[in-house]
Amino acid sequence: MFHATMPDDASHTYWPYWDQIKTGIIDPGYPSYIVSAPPTPLASLPNARWARWVSAANFANATNMANFILGMFNQGAAHVIVNEISAPYAQIIRDCNMIFYANPAYMSIVSGRLTFYVAHQETGMGSWATTLMRDGFFSAWSIGCGLAVEQYPRARWWCNGEASGGMYTRDPYLLNYFLGKGYGNTWGQGSPYNEYGFSYLIDFRNGYGFGSLPINIVFGVGDNYAVWGAINPGDFIKRLHAVWNRYTGFASFISAASGGAGAWNWRPADMTTTSRDQRFVEAFNTYSVGGSIALPSLTC
Repeated sequence: MFHATMPDDASHTYWPYWDQIKTGIIDPGYPSYIVSAPPTPLASLPNARWARWVSAANFANATNMANFILGMFNQGAAHVIVNEISAPYAQIIRDCNMIFYANPAYMSIVSGRLTFYVAHQETGMGSWATTLMRDGFFSAWSIGCGLAVEQYPRARWWCNGEASGGMYTRDPYLLNYFLGKGYGNTWGQGSPYNEYGFSYLIDFRNGYGFGSLPINIVFGVGDNYAVWGAINPGDFIKRLHAVWNRYTGFASFISAASGGAGAWNWRPADMTTTSRDQRFVEAFNTYSVGGSIALPSLTC
């Protein structure tokens, strides 16, 4: 749903890296967004399909952050997405959201128009089960806003099981990364980073009565995620979609109706090809539109 093109520039030199996302997903009318900081990506991109990127790292305090976000909406932004609920920034995001919550006028502006990236649980980012992270989630839901959850498994881990000390490779590794340990996952423990995975997040959201608020999935598409050995990066991206649909029980979260999975990050610094967006659109059509559970072959 949220496709990052960060950071763009006035000449839009990143356009060849994400043009197929626009023509294949945005233009047909699926509820997806291009994410970037100003300038607006392209004149031909409707404002309603642009999510203005804001980094929590850029603010000294929650008041400054709240004022900046409100200013983006006052300047005409249709949607704002904040990077990110993680150990370093969950507190300032929580405090910012409480400023919105305390003011009905602010609530009327931000509710349903603000999304928060949720950091993957690798070193230094924080477990989703900590009080700090849970406060960040709860504050977002309390103001009627959604989450964009970073799901960034790596092709090399799929091949060699590095993330689990060699215990889990291939699709068991992916399922463990997605769902976390012990939450409807019959394939064992897997990545130590994801003890509390997507299933835990859904249980937490639903347990507090926020089940109607959106949680979007974001896959890593750069070389550091999708390139390893003989693996075809486009097929690895398709495999992420396939395993998600086939095994997680949460296929609707990447369905076409929800805008499909998002991606980080369509830019030359992250990939050596301009054709990977086309492979992503193929995955979108097969798995998000078509609902397929077919597993594309991969060779390490």
